[in-house]
Amino acid sequence: MNVKNLANLALTVWRHANRVVVIVIGLSVVLIGIALIVLPGPAFIVIPAGIAILGTELVWARRLFKRIKQSFREAAITVGLANSPERDDDEGSVDLGPKDGGGSADPSSSNRRTETDRT
Repeated sequence: MNVKNLANLALTVWRHANRVVVIVIGLSVVLIGIALIVLPGPAFIVIPAGIAILGTELVWARRLFKRIKQSFREAAITVGLANSPERDDDEGSVDLGPKDGGGSADPSSSNRRTETDRT
């Protein structure tokens, strides 16, 4: 074996070992969260955290975590802890220029009133 093959082998082993460690940690956190369903503790926080950890290595967990985040957002909107997307100024809105009230850099779309507008 030459040095290049040995380096590639070491890199492959490192990547697989890293993946196994992340999966074991993620599964452990999910299992602890499941135990917290019947034990006193914040299971609704721990289980999604474990799924987020798994999502760093597994596509299905990443997709599941996105659905969980969407469910949390909808629940927060329903309870009134967050703004709905229709009312939220930061997400999903059209950029209308700076929020300080000044005009944009494009003179054709200026918000300034002209002399003819004032009369």
